[in-house]
Amino acid sequence: MEKAIDRLYGLQFSKQPYHVHFTNIIKNINTHWHEYYEMELVIFADKAYTIINGKKIAVQSGSVFFLTPSDFHAWLFEDGGQIRVASLSFTLDAVSSRIGCELLEIGATAALALEDEELMCWTNEFTMLKNEYDKTDEYDEAFAQNILERICLLILQKARKYSKKEKEEILLMPVLEYLKKNFRKKITVDQLATLIHISPKYFPMYFSKNTGGMSMMKYLNKLRVDYAASLLAVSDMSVEQIAFDAGFCSSSYFSRTFKQYYKMSPLEYRKLEYKK
Repeated sequence: MEKAIDRLYGLQFSKQPYHVHFTNIIKNINTHWHEYYEMELVIFADKAYTIINGKKIAVQSGSVFFLTPSDFHAWLFEDGGQIRVASLSFTLDAVSSRIGCELLEIGATAALALEDEELMCWTNEFTMLKNEYDKTDEYDEAFAQNILERICLLILQKARKYSKKEKEEILLMPVLEYLKKNFRKKITVDQLATLIHISPKYFPMYFSKNTGGMSMMKYLNKLRVDYAASLLAVSDMSVEQIAFDAGFCSSSYFSRTFKQYYKMSPLEYRKLEYKK
């Protein structure tokens, strides 16, 4: 069992608000997470697995994963296993507000499966974006953004077949992004209302209206308990440590809230996950 979850800050996006690279991976990569959004396109895979938020998924050629800053993942291999993957990392500043909003809506995706022709098409898009990124004197920012947004639209089109969630209004996007990045911290209604320039008094009703009736606190607690559930599954941290790491003010409140969502206590959930 992993005793800690590593956070990777590696990319600073000093050149552009995105980074794309192709790499071969043959060794396990421990559970980690990022400050940015990430798409992983698996071009080739053999005896490979990924773990996303505690869920183990077999990886195949044509598998696609989309990860947000609130998700963590790992790569695992059997003897002789390997993958070739195209990785696209970016901030939401790199795409239009509408696309950014829809990416926030779908959240992390389990493996999306591409047919051979689709894989070829997606690989070409990633290759074009990398070629543009590597340019120095002739870099075309508008062209690069167009490719990046095409890739985003491809994953949105594919992911919509797996999700029926209602679309949030674009105005709410800064709030949802802030919550996904900062749910482990103390967050107030005043902070969130300021992000979209509306009255704190009106904010709770506005948030609920545009998230299918979910209150801000329920949305926040859902982020926290889902994160905590993943930690329970992949680490040996104590329940108290996980409670505070997930943003709860006490372990007792965390346990009550966790049971509301998962219908069992945190320790019962951990024992259940250990048996899998």
